[in-house]
Amino acid sequence: MSATEAHKDVVRSYYEKLWNQEAFDLISEIIAEDLTFKGLTDLSRLRVKVGSGRTGFKAYVQTMHSFLSNYHIEVEDMVAEGDKVFCRTVVCGIHRGQFMGFAPTLKRIEWRGCALFTFGEDGLIHDIWALNDDSDLEEKLKTNKSLMHT
Repeated sequence: MSATEAHKDVVRSYYEKLWNQEAFDLISEIIAEDLTFKGLTDLSRLRVKVGSGRTGFKAYVQTMHSFLSNYHIEVEDMVAEGDKVFCRTVVCGIHRGQFMGFAPTLKRIEWRGCALFTFGEDGLIHDIWALNDDSDLEEKLKTNKSLMHT
């Protein structure tokens, strides 16, 4: 298996096992200790400090799961070249905790996002740069409209 295919397998595990199955112990197997992490949902808006590196990332993942139960990420597209893997995703869950300044709605919410993963020579993820359509999600939360993507 090529390194690029191996990187894609790691990213599949990142979504399927770590995020969807809450296999938090996987973090030490696929994430570098000195991980740099940018994006996903704006951490400052979550009003939670999670730190940096592998430990901070684990706290971030657990925090997101505390806001949203039945958390699930579906990968719609995955492209890899060299040490990089790019994914386009759909994220959903049940809004059960204070999230982005909004009280729980107990509704299923969904948004789209994407992420760029960079791997080191050790085969671990060293950098994640993720972006989400937070403005669409925030508008749905503000207006209490259907929280599913349309």
